[in-house]
Amino acid sequence: MKTEIVDPKRILWMEMGAIAALYFLPSIWAGISALLHTRASSSTMPAGLTNLTWIVFYLRRLLPALFIVWTTGEGLGTFGFRRFSVLRGSAAIALVLATYIAFSWMAATLWPAAGSIPLTRELSFSFTAMLANFVSLVVEEFLVRAYLLKRLEELTGRAWIAVLVSVLVYVALHLGSGLRSVPINALIGMVLVLSYRISGSIWPGVIGRLLGRIIPTLLGIN
Repeated sequence: MKTEIVDPKRILWMEMGAIAALYFLPSIWAGISALLHTRASSSTMPAGLTNLTWIVFYLRRLLPALFIVWTTGEGLGTFGFRRFSVLRGSAAIALVLATYIAFSWMAATLWPAAGSIPLTRELSFSFTAMLANFVSLVVEEFLVRAYLLKRLEELTGRAWIAVLVSVLVYVALHLGSGLRSVPINALIGMVLVLSYRISGSIWPGVIGRLLGRIIPTLLGIN
């Protein structure tokens, strides 16, 4: 009796399909729906949800994705959940933070009509709002950066394909902020990929993006 040999790449494609159905496709559809209804929204956040409901919304996508990846036998450290060096991490955080502040300033001074772009919005400093932002950033940095970059490079053997798909997915997730924000989001997506490549961790991206929302709010340039 022959033993069927399962192609490892086939398993990885199935894994990606499960995570796409769990997170990418519903989130991209939410962005497209917001765009079609000309309702500016912040990336994958469904309209009308409270901060607590938003946290649950993202955890329901993060935890199963973590479980799916865990079942492959790979440690979560290979998907960006790890420490980063002070030098590389600081450089990555500074890169992301500078990008966010620059675009917030440009949107506020040179392009006032861009106020619908999520990164230019005023941030609430309530505990639940900050926690909701943190959880959403962890989900996005894990799946859109660490996961996609690693898996697509493994499956295609081409780093540029992984980078391109990661940037395109990031743009698609943020379609709710309007078509005029597509070039900005594409550039931000590339900066976030570079940040992850520099540090090898999702945490500089999370920290840089969170500070990139807090500081412009404090400075009144959003």
